[in-house]
Amino acid sequence: MSVFLRKQNLKKGTYLSFVEAFYDSNTKNTIQKVIKKLGYLDELNKIYNDPIAYFTEEAKKLSLESSKKYQDSKSERIPRENVFKNIGYFLPRYVYKQFDFSNVFRAISYNRKFKFDLESIFRFCVFSQIVNPSSKQNEFKEKEQFFDDFNFSDDQMYDAIQCIGENEETIKEYISLITKSLIKLDTSKTYFDGTNIYFEIDKENEELKRGPEKNNRHDPIIGMGLLMDANGYPINYTLFPGNQSEQPELHKNVQDLKRKNGINGKTIITADKGLNSGDNMYKAIQNGDGYVIGQKVRGCSNDTKAWILQDDKNSSYENTYDKNDVLTYKVKSEVGDYEVNITSPLNGQKAKIKLHQKRVVFWSKDYSDKAKYERVKIIEKAKSIISNPSAYMKSTVGDAASYIKEIKYNSEGVIIEGSKLSLDEEAIKNAELFDGYYLIVSSETNLSNDEIIKIYRGLWEIEETFSIVKGVLKVRPVFAKSLLGVHAHMLICFTSLLILRILQKSTLLKQLSNEQVNAIIEANKTKKKHKIRYQKVVEYPINQICSFIRSFYALVVDDSYYYPVKYNDLIPFIEERFSIILDRRILTKQDVKKIFDAKPQHKTKILL
Repeated sequence: MSVFLRKQNLKKGTYLSFVEAFYDSNTKNTIQKVIKKLGYLDELNKIYNDPIAYFTEEAKKLSLESSKKYQDSKSERIPRENVFKNIGYFLPRYVYKQFDFSNVFRAISYNRKFKFDLESIFRFCVFSQIVNPSSKQNEFKEKEQFFDDFNFSDDQMYDAIQCIGENEETIKEYISLITKSLIKLDTSKTYFDGTNIYFEIDKENEELKRGPEKNNRHDPIIGMGLLMDANGYPINYTLFPGNQSEQPELHKNVQDLKRKNGINGKTIITADKGLNSGDNMYKAIQNGDGYVIGQKVRGCSNDTKAWILQDDKNSSYENTYDKNDVLTYKVKSEVGDYEVNITSPLNGQKAKIKLHQKRVVFWSKDYSDKAKYERVKIIEKAKSIISNPSAYMKSTVGDAASYIKEIKYNSEGVIIEGSKLSLDEEAIKNAELFDGYYLIVSSETNLSNDEIIKIYRGLWEIEETFSIVKGVLKVRPVFAKSLLGVHAHMLICFTSLLILRILQKSTLLKQLSNEQVNAIIEANKTKKKHKIRYQKVVEYPINQICSFIRSFYALVVDDSYYYPVKYNDLIPFIEERFSIILDRRILTKQDVKKIFDAKPQHKTKILL
């Protein structure tokens, strides 16, 4: 390593700076880094008699110091503890700054004798939830990974979390207000779905109740309902006791969220089988809302199954083929009045009514191939059960039971010995008939097949959102023991989710050129009868964005240099979007400062 004085001839004159040069064994090239800018020669002449001579000598001294450090480092022992800093969180940090949370937390802290910065702790919790979600105790141990100066104790953090929980509604109202100023929410139609979250605590309380958790766990749970706009931005959420199933709470929570957020448009209840009930469909219509609900084909009536398989002049599919004339997709629909079971509002008894609905059924080759692949695994498990039934219990047999004849269990869930178990070939053939088919029922009879399917894909946005909350953000299980801690945790997760959505749908939205769109169309040419619309924007999946944020760490050397440890495929796009340098073997303090000060170099929906 060596340091020299660089003299650059610029328009305003000669500019001086110290530059460090070193050899990179990976690229086999000499790399130069500006370590200090000195200024223009004309200005320096006013201070020094001979600036070039003076700074040339200073460069020699710096070069000797650098060489000595390098030689000393060669004899140093392996560090007992390396220091890594996360650089990737500059992305959520940029979005977080747009909310200016200091306003609301300053108001909450007014007249309270806090010896800590409440906003700083909330900011730390949000960044930790995105970068390294875990228990608050574990997150606290990793707070030095951030460049922000988080100067608080663990006791202060827990006190702050209690305060955040106490003021959950106030903070939610502030988030809603700022979100509307940053993003043009499309509430002409909104989407709602619910889920439940389990907590690793010992006892139930007034909100955490044992109930129908989807993964059949027996921990206390709490219900969460999420309202999203037409573009997939989360608008607000509500929590309810876990022993109340999603169905009876559904419409009450929808109306409460709409009222709180000033939403008057129709809300589409999008759901799979968990919320597929006549009561929910009927109540949605009564409230002036609508529904788009998926139904399992294999659970339909025989008449419906016959209609699904029918493909003739009386009921034909619209087919789509790829460029090799292979059928890849087909769709058809019908509108009519169909019977559903509801709970009578008069006597509470079950009653049958007819609802005017549109039924859309589609078949997808990809979905069919996936079903076949999954069935192979289930059949293999069925064969294993048949050959060794004592190794399985009713709780572990699962879906394989549908392909086994004569399987019976005793009161303890053990397969009864002596049962003549055999593979049910007929059941397998019947199941194969419906591979790849999916049925959607909707109140929106005036919409086209494509529009209904698109709305249903809005459910995938919602399910992806919960997947983000429950997977990427690890909201399940929640390591919180007090009710206020639970509410604070859910608020932190919602804020993290909103930030990630803004990154995905605005900050990191990739614009495609006409040439790129044409290339995509050419590569995906299909036969007529099914028109595909290609958009000129690309959204990166949340998981891919999180992968960059969580993997872009750097090893700190002498508190001056940062060695990134892992490359990520998003780096070139992020470099271009923010006009920064990330793909370097060594980053200086100045490089890192530029990264954290950077703004996206394009117009987004966020008001910059």
